[in-house]
Amino acid sequence: MDENQVIKNIKKLAEKLGKNPSVHEYHAEYGNTSFYKVRYNSLVIKAGLKPNIAYNKDSVKKKENHLKKKKELKEEFMQIYNRLKFVPTKKEINECGISSEVIRYYFGTYKGFLKEVGVTKDKDMKSPKIVEKNFNREVILKQIKELAAKLKKIPTKEEYEEKYGKIVGLRQYGGSQVC
Repeated sequence: MDENQVIKNIKKLAEKLGKNPSVHEYHAEYGNTSFYKVRYNSLVIKAGLKPNIAYNKDSVKKKENHLKKKKELKEEFMQIYNRLKFVPTKKEINECGISSEVIRYYFGTYKGFLKEVGVTKDKDMKSPKIVEKNFNREVILKQIKELAAKLKKIPTKEEYEEKYGKIVGLRQYGGSQVC
């Protein structure tokens, strides 16, 4: 269908509906054509009508929500990064409560996300071996014994956290997460 025919159809539909037709109303009446929504608005203008800007408002709102979610993800990541003092792997970031799938949706890749946040993965800085979803007292005691043998003294909390990461919310019969 050529452009002139589409413009005539838009005018007819506007008269029939008593308002400017949306692209969805046009498709419902005349079938799907090969123009895009942005182009459709330019055709509405050529027909002498004002384009339906509700679509544009919706897309602006979606974009704002998208940007807001990206900002929230960055802030949440930086809190985790500052707490851990190392760049977590995808597995570790999942364990800290941020889905790597969500990161991929908003940023494309985890590497792209790290670049946008302004953090680089330091190859020399390894994440602590303790980063597991759940760990119990036995694991922690074993780690303290190993560290005590290496230091030849009972390790301080700071020495333990430097080697294995911070333990938050340890419960008597449950586990804990590094995050």
